[in-house]
Amino acid sequence: MADTSPEASSMAQGLRIVRFVADREKSGRQLSGVSQLAAELQMEQSRVSRLTQELCDLGLLERVDRGPFRVGPRFFSLGACLSTGWVREAAPELERLVALLGLRARISVLDGYRVILLRASSTDAVAGSFVKPGMVTPAWCTGAGRALLWDHKQRELQALLKDVNFIGVGGPEAAHSALEVWDLMARDRSAGYITAAEEFEHGIVELAVPIRDAAGNIVASLSVLGTRGAIESKAGNIAAVLADSAGRLGSVPPGRAEPEREVGLAG
Repeated sequence: MADTSPEASSMAQGLRIVRFVADREKSGRQLSGVSQLAAELQMEQSRVSRLTQELCDLGLLERVDRGPFRVGPRFFSLGACLSTGWVREAAPELERLVALLGLRARISVLDGYRVILLRASSTDAVAGSFVKPGMVTPAWCTGAGRALLWDHKQRELQALLKDVNFIGVGGPEAAHSALEVWDLMARDRSAGYITAAEEFEHGIVELAVPIRDAAGNIVASLSVLGTRGAIESKAGNIAAVLADSAGRLGSVPPGRAEPEREVGLAG
């Protein structure tokens, strides 16, 4: 079920803007400012102004002296990330998870207190969906985000979230303060995986685990999403499969593909 919340709508419109700017720059056509973007995309100018400012803050767009917009450095680093090492080989891993678990699967990375989607399974990127690589979501109310915050100490978490406006963001079970986020993190660390039940999407549970490199650093998160009925009764087994997949992905050296392996349901 597509998320029709204002947050989802803003993401979809922001991605439209980034794609439009990237396409114009790639084709060598004249670049656009706020008014041109609003006209071309049939959006309110005030909304385009707000979204482009947020996209510039994220580094996905950039502009000089109120001139036309170009794609920003974050856009290129995201593209480079997608073409190297384990991220390039993650697509078949996501599809194996879909085949085994029947759930949507995602790989995401952290950008401050936001999460950027790197890859989504084919079941998560259907026509008309707002779920596309580059999608930005909050870290504190998504399973993928909180898995990326797994190693944060309480003081680090509070510093990261100190300027966050929690009001009106996320689903009915979303945290409303840094302290509530910390309590959820403490609960999930004891289980060994993140459970985010209706924290971002109504009716949706997201299970997530960190992906660590050979040095033990968290480089991304691996998550699956589905209904309560599809996940809650077998969350432990699903998490074990996720941990196995995350371990394989994290062990792939940069620039080398991971050989095909069978994934089995644990437990």
